[in-house]
Amino acid sequence: MPSLLHPGVYIEEFTPASPIEGVSTSVAAFVGVARMGPILTPTEVTNWEGFVAEFGDYVDETFPTGDKPYLAAAVKGFFLNGGTTCYIVRASTAQNAWVALKTRNAPKDPLLIARARRQGAGANGISVTVSDRSVVVDELAGSLQVARPEGDIDAMVDRRRLTFVAAPGFAVGDAVIVSKTGLANRPAVVDGTPDAKTITLQQPLGAPGDYSGGKVRLADPDVGTRSIRVALPAKPLRQVLPAGSIVEIDVGAANAEFGVVAAVGNDSFTLRDPLTKKHPVANPIRVESREFDLHIVDASGPAPVTEDLLGLSTGAGHPRWWGRIESAVVTLEPPALPPGGTITDPRPEAAASVLANGADDKRADSWAGLLADPTDVLATLAPIDRVSIVAIPGATTTAAHAALVTHCELAGDRVAILDSTKGANSAAVVAEAAAATGGDRGFAALYYPWIQIVNPDTKLLEAWPPSAHLAGVYARSDAEDGVHKAPANISIRGALGLTRRLTDADQDGLNQFGVSALRIPPNGGAPVVWGARTTTTKDRNWQYVNIRRLFNYLEESISDGIRWAVFEPNDRGLWKKLDRSISAFLRQEWRNGALFGDKPEEAFYVRIDDALNPASTRALGRLYIEIGVQPTYPAEFIVVRIGIWDGGAEASES
Repeated sequence: MPSLLHPGVYIEEFTPASPIEGVSTSVAAFVGVARMGPILTPTEVTNWEGFVAEFGDYVDETFPTGDKPYLAAAVKGFFLNGGTTCYIVRASTAQNAWVALKTRNAPKDPLLIARARRQGAGANGISVTVSDRSVVVDELAGSLQVARPEGDIDAMVDRRRLTFVAAPGFAVGDAVIVSKTGLANRPAVVDGTPDAKTITLQQPLGAPGDYSGGKVRLADPDVGTRSIRVALPAKPLRQVLPAGSIVEIDVGAANAEFGVVAAVGNDSFTLRDPLTKKHPVANPIRVESREFDLHIVDASGPAPVTEDLLGLSTGAGHPRWWGRIESAVVTLEPPALPPGGTITDPRPEAAASVLANGADDKRADSWAGLLADPTDVLATLAPIDRVSIVAIPGATTTAAHAALVTHCELAGDRVAILDSTKGANSAAVVAEAAAATGGDRGFAALYYPWIQIVNPDTKLLEAWPPSAHLAGVYARSDAEDGVHKAPANISIRGALGLTRRLTDADQDGLNQFGVSALRIPPNGGAPVVWGARTTTTKDRNWQYVNIRRLFNYLEESISDGIRWAVFEPNDRGLWKKLDRSISAFLRQEWRNGALFGDKPEEAFYVRIDDALNPASTRALGRLYIEIGVQPTYPAEFIVVRIGIWDGGAEASES
């Protein structure tokens, strides 16, 4: 706020509450088995070609359950029907071959894990050989040498200023020892170098005696030292010893030790941690960097591959830290637990290793695991906030349905599209819907019957689960009309027929029990979605798919849109900002047709007041907001009354 010291106009800017932006409602996630690809890792795919590149195309295989690897054709149906973005989670029994690169010190625990990029037993036998390297030695054809400047004192001008017979080469900050025969050795620190033959000390020498004719030498690197000067190398020091390098100090000496370079100057480097040993400069002190090479040979693939990854470092700040290096054959990763014991040399042991334990995918077993309990696989989707639709195409077991519904209820921001059992009759499908209600809050929709598509491999007409195609229909409906519109009375692209042609009488026994029907229009043509029910039958508030999805959309949009208010002062100013933001968002949804009412006041209300937030509630750091909305329900049953009118009397029927 400006100081109001003289009359005039003062401008103050203020920032209004951020507008609430609607979240995406049509990002799907599909779980299944595939030809290849990442395992149990949600992978974003935005088109069919991207799916094929990551997971391969169709797999013509029939499992003992009678099912097929439905995922590929299902994903293609999603994109064909209007889907734009989905996440794929591949379940697989495949194992990547791996080997542990161990430490050099007992107990030789794993230091790095080299894991084959190529899945399956075919990657067993890939060899990884570790060999030692020192970039410093390579670049300089020898070691760095710790600087040993010393000078003969010509005169001690005062107890802080010393002149020399010849330029000694000291620098500001150097720790030095001042000595003379018959006098005590005195430690000092160089404070300045007025000229090449003169130094000044930070403090006067502490004892009587004239040190003229004595010597000054660089102090020994001692316990606690972090900055080390070196003899100026032939190449720039930063080029041969970048920050993050692992160095061995006093190479060849009994008291050699390792350190990590934190910073590099023109002729010195600073260690991340101080020295733990003393290193007398009476003998030359050699310094070398410690890197390693990886020689990788994959002779088991379609074509032999050889890779050499040179000059790798275990220092995370190094330009060639192993975690930054990409290999076409293996990935490098840390072990689950850090290695034990005392580690001196931080490089992996120089040895040859062979990858093992790779196993091929048994897709039938992978699929059986999903049918039995996909809970852990679905859990990988929990952190992906964008997902709003989830399906396991073709998984029709009670356990799979229950896991899908539970996952969506726990997430609170997504719905499950369930497939009915292939070839089931109406009574069986009604029982499936009744078993998949979860908490009766409308988080799942069950569609019946299966669609018919042409198998791309056999060119035969086959039954296929409709869930992924329906996810595409949801996305298309959202894009064209909005999430508030029921995704029904829409054709299913790519479907040439249905496994059962339902009649009105058939649907009479399905609709009211939470089964959404797929029908062939009376005049023929592509199947259409002719139901918009969730599996819920007890709580009629959540019986429509679009109502459940609308509330998911509203809740998440508002939650994300008012996150800025967390930790703001809980006063009426904040209440008004939140009221304005939420009301503006709901008013726009009303204009879009998502909420019912002639006026905004009839469509929604936002309440933030003292009754909801008394002092006792505010003292707990809580703010309660009450929002009521009147959604637009689908016109599922249209009743037309037609009468005979002759201008006077009227006869009617309905």
